[in-house]
Parts: sequence; structure tokens; C-alpha cells
Amino acid sequence: MMTESTGHLAEYVPWFRKNQKALDLYCDEPGFGGESGAYYNFSKYVTGKYSDEQILAEESVMLPARSIEYGSYVIEALETGRTFKLNGNVINGG
Repeated sequence: MMTESTGHLAEYVPWFRKNQKALDLYCDEPGFGGESGAYYNFSKYVTGKYSDEQILAEESVMLPARSIEYGSYVIEALETGRTFKLNGNVINGG
């Protein structure tokens, strides 16, 4: 399973950080070493850092063209009943 980082992977599979040797080997990113709640703590830090700024003030309100990512097409199909075909994996429940 690929993720953004080994520290991020450790949030999903805790055995990845089962001992100090594994932490030292795989979870060595500063401020995000695989500990529980790392993303929450980072989010609190960013919120505090930019709380007095309007960081989106200069951003355009125009939406870019839709990409080829499946997510928006799947949601559109679910909400509107419009057919969307894709290749995907589903659980085989028997």
C-alpha cells in the first residue's frame, strides 16, 4: 500500500512502528515520525500559523476544467443517475 510517506503509512498499519528500530528506520521525518495524531498536530500548527492571514484572498474563484480523476464522475453518477463506467475493484462477498 503506497502513501505519501512512511510516517503516514504508520497511521494505518501500526505494526509498521512496532519498536524503536522500526521507527528509526522508517519513520524519520521531522515532525511526522509515525506517531499517532501527527496529522492532527500538524493541522493545529498550520491553523495557528496562518490564523491572522487570508491565505486564499488572491486565489481565483474560477474552477479549472474537470480532470480525469474518477471521484467527481462517480459522485455525479450517484447523484444524478447518469451512467459512468470505470474499471475498479470490489469486494467479492460470495
